[in-house]
Amino acid sequence: MKKIVCILLLLGLVSLAICARPAMATTYEATQNWALIVAGTTGPDDGCRRQEDLQTAEAYETLLERSYLPDHIYYVHWNTSRPGVDNTTSKETVKFAITSWIKERSDDNDVIFMYFLDHGWKQFGELWFFGVGGRDFDNSILHFEFGDWLSVLTYGKLFFVIEACFCGMVIPWVSGPNRIIVSSTDENTFSHNDMENPPYLPIFSHKFFQCLAQKNSVGKAFNAAYWAVMNSSWHQYPLLDDDGDGVGHQGPIPNGGDGDLALSVAWLPGDLNEDGKVDMRDIATVARAYGSKPGDPNWNPRADLNGDGFINMTDVNMASNNFGYPT
Repeated sequence: MKKIVCILLLLGLVSLAICARPAMATTYEATQNWALIVAGTTGPDDGCRRQEDLQTAEAYETLLERSYLPDHIYYVHWNTSRPGVDNTTSKETVKFAITSWIKERSDDNDVIFMYFLDHGWKQFGELWFFGVGGRDFDNSILHFEFGDWLSVLTYGKLFFVIEACFCGMVIPWVSGPNRIIVSSTDENTFSHNDMENPPYLPIFSHKFFQCLAQKNSVGKAFNAAYWAVMNSSWHQYPLLDDDGDGVGHQGPIPNGGDGDLALSVAWLPGDLNEDGKVDMRDIATVARAYGSKPGDPNWNPRADLNGDGFINMTDVNMASNNFGYPT
C-alpha cells in the first residue's frame, strides 16, 4: 500500500515538476550501489554445504528485493548453475571481484555491500577464511589479504559482513573511515547454524538478512542478529566496528563508540539526499528529474538509480520500493 501511495504522489509531483523545471542545470554526483556475495567451496561431504547455499541465496534475494540491480551484484558460488551466480568460487575470483570488477565501477559517491560465508580457522595467530579453498590452506584468504584488496577501492560507504568461525580477527585489517564492518563472532569463538530449526541456517546471518529484507538499517539488523545469537544455546559473540578504529564491539549498538554510522546510513538505493532514510524528499527529487537525460536542465544523476542515463519509471520503482526506509 505504501508503494502504491508513493507512486501516486510521485505522479502528481511529476506534473508539478514538469511545469517548474529550473532554467539552469545543477551539478550533482550520482550514487550507485554495488555488491559482492561469496559462498565458499565447502566439500560435498560437508554438513554445512546446503545451509551455505541457502543462506547466500537469501542474501542475494534480499539485495534484489531492495532494488539492487542484478548486474550490480557479483555473486561467487561453487554452484555456477544457481540463478545470479557470476563465477565459481576461488581465491582468484574473489580477488578479481574486489580489485577489478568493483574497483572499475565504484567511485567516491557509491555504496558497496559485501557478504562472505564459509568456514574459518585460527592458526599461527592468523585467520584462514576457507571460503575459497575448501580447507586448502594454500588457497584460502588470510585476514590481511582482505585488507589489501579493500585498500584499492573508492567508495562513499562500504559494508563488509562476514560469517565464519573466528572471523572477528579480520576487523583490525578491514576497518577504516566510512566502513561498517560486521562479523558473526569474535576472534575466539565459532559461528553456529541453528540446529533446532530446519533448514538449519546460520543463526546470525539468517536473522541479519531477514531484518534487512524488512527495510531496516544495517545497525538494526545487527542488533536483531546479535540477540538471536545471544538467545541461542551457543557461545558466539558478534561484533560491529564503524568508527574506523579497528576495534569491534558487541551489541546492542551503539556501544563503545560503534554503531552510529550503521544505524544512520542507508545501504539501499533511494536515499538521494543521504539523510539515512527514503522519504518524500527523495521521491520529489526523482519527480523533478523525471523524463530527463544528461544535458537537460533538470537532469540529476542521483535520481538515475539504475545508471542508464535516463530518469524513467524504472528509477521511480526503485525509489518507491524502498520508501519508508528505515522501518
